[in-house]
Amino acid sequence: MGKPVEQIKEFAEKKLRALRENPDESAVKAYLAKMRRGVGKAPGTDPDLWGILFEDLPEELTGTGGIPGRAEMALYTAFTLYAIHQQSHSLQEENAYQKGIGFGRAAGEMAAKEPDALNAVRRRFNAAAVSSDITELAWHMKGMVQLFRQKEIRLDYVQLAVDFYLYQDLEKIPEVRLRWGRDFYKYCKVKRKMRRKGKWMKKDCMWICM
Repeated sequence: MGKPVEQIKEFAEKKLRALRENPDESAVKAYLAKMRRGVGKAPGTDPDLWGILFEDLPEELTGTGGIPGRAEMALYTAFTLYAIHQQSHSLQEENAYQKGIGFGRAAGEMAAKEPDALNAVRRRFNAAAVSSDITELAWHMKGMVQLFRQKEIRLDYVQLAVDFYLYQDLEKIPEVRLRWGRDFYKYCKVKRKMRRKGKWMKKDCMWICM
């Protein structure tokens, strides 16, 4: 995928690992509270968050001029959403970050947990997946993350930062959407009993979602 993507992964992993390994729980909670205040704001507008984003950020990922660079926007958005996801949960015992659970998979697992709300989950997922830009995507993703927190579904925030970075490239958006869609239906493994001709039948959620 190229050097910027690998640098984003390394930087995000480093930040999340530092939080996880910090023995001062009160300091971690304060750190996360600061990040939550940044939701919906542009990177760099809140001085309290400058260190969270810019400290140790590789020069190649640092933007220039008066608007955030792609990597800055991606990392900032992922970190603030992680802070929402982690709210009211112990980072040591209930870490919202789980490597390997991408957005599509997390949404699919949530659909599997909530068969009666499956179509509603699918609509929310689709609305996020067809966002026209990173700002709209972040808005939809906030709602999804709040649901993930309620249903105790974890998410790979390192991969999410990468996805946010790629989503700012018009040529890469289809690639991101395709991966999300594949993962959603792969993990949307709800089996719903249906009464038909006097027999109980099981129907895969892929068909229910269509």
